[in-house]
Amino acid sequence: MIRLISKVFLALILCFPMSAKSELVVDITRGQFRPVPIAITNFGEGAPLHMNNLGQEMTQVIINDLVNTGLFDLVDPNAYIQKGPDVLMVPRFQDWRILNSEALLGGQVSDDGDNIRVEFRLFDVFAERQLEGLAMSASKKDWRKLAHTIADAVYERLTGDKGYFRTQIVYVSERGPQEKRSSRLAVMDQDGENHHFLTSGNVYNDIQSPHFSPDGKSVAYLERGRDKNTHVRVMNLHSGDTSILGPFKGIEVSPQYSPDGQNLAMSIAEDGTTSIYEYNIPTQKLNRLTKALGSIDVTPYYSPDGSKIVYVSDQAGAAKLYIKDRNFSVGQRITFNEGSYQTPVWSPRGDLIAFTRRAHGQFYLGVMNTDGTGERMLAKSFYIDSPEWAPNGRRILYTRQDSPGGPHKLFSIDATGYKEVRHQTPEEGTFGTWSPLIPD
Repeated sequence: MIRLISKVFLALILCFPMSAKSELVVDITRGQFRPVPIAITNFGEGAPLHMNNLGQEMTQVIINDLVNTGLFDLVDPNAYIQKGPDVLMVPRFQDWRILNSEALLGGQVSDDGDNIRVEFRLFDVFAERQLEGLAMSASKKDWRKLAHTIADAVYERLTGDKGYFRTQIVYVSERGPQEKRSSRLAVMDQDGENHHFLTSGNVYNDIQSPHFSPDGKSVAYLERGRDKNTHVRVMNLHSGDTSILGPFKGIEVSPQYSPDGQNLAMSIAEDGTTSIYEYNIPTQKLNRLTKALGSIDVTPYYSPDGSKIVYVSDQAGAAKLYIKDRNFSVGQRITFNEGSYQTPVWSPRGDLIAFTRRAHGQFYLGVMNTDGTGERMLAKSFYIDSPEWAPNGRRILYTRQDSPGGPHKLFSIDATGYKEVRHQTPEEGTFGTWSPLIPD
């Protein structure tokens, strides 16, 4: 557990003159975005020898978190003139301006018995003012979580968005030839650390499309066994126990949780029609939401307030995106461009829908406004599938395959199209899903 000891910036800010210059803010909405240069001193400098390496490792975690967003550029540490402990006391802003640093993060770790204590301060170099300053402590085994917490604080202070560094990714790990392929669930921190497998990986079981519950405590996924029967399983991530929902005859894709966690939206095929259904978990009742005869309606995804769903339907002759209320109303088509649209996912902010699109022999990852306007393509490859938003609505996780028969990999990209990053996995990675923010 991370414990906030004190906010140190309110007193210390009085040591610096106020500037008439505007406060540093990362403006992600500009047409020509430029990452903000940030200097991050070594948190291990000046610490006792046994804490020095830990401080260095924490610093690297913070750097990786911030730089991998694409919103920040690290100023070369070899050029730093001032040491970390000195930055905590009195930054020499003129020295940092020479390096073209716009933001400055200084911090230091210390031993606190069974815990570690960290103090850090974030500065706006050109305005010569402190933006944030905190002192925190945590168990030594939680040092990575503490580093992610600091990165979250910096990210939130400079962008205005919630950080997402203390999150996890659950995905399907695959291996083996196509005719004898095994799949198993795996989980890791968003930066790839603390990786472990959740299921054993029986070659006769096909696992697909995991989705986190809104509280982040469990994951629902689709499992096809050796008998070809399909089950919806829910795994408790703390205990590892699983339970089966249903049975649902003809289910096509893994269910998606409603924001309140009380319902699951899913696609079920029956008599030549695939429709969207909603399963109420407490009552175990199934309610049909779409009923276009002969059409295929799949991959439903709830809006953040739970009042609507976006889904794919071929009722117009090709796979397009539709939006409808959760009642039995008619869906409203929102995409009219060429190609087929798949796997829509509503941003947690409610402002955008991410999707995949196949056109001109390529797969694309794109985003659009919720009325279908403003369509923008962020990435393309031989194959792209299963986008999922980070909980702050800034980055999109997705599966990518670069060539026929090539390995499937997990990537993420900012909603503006900046900084595509691969998430390393021991085996092939598919169907990645991002956890909600993890509380202390």
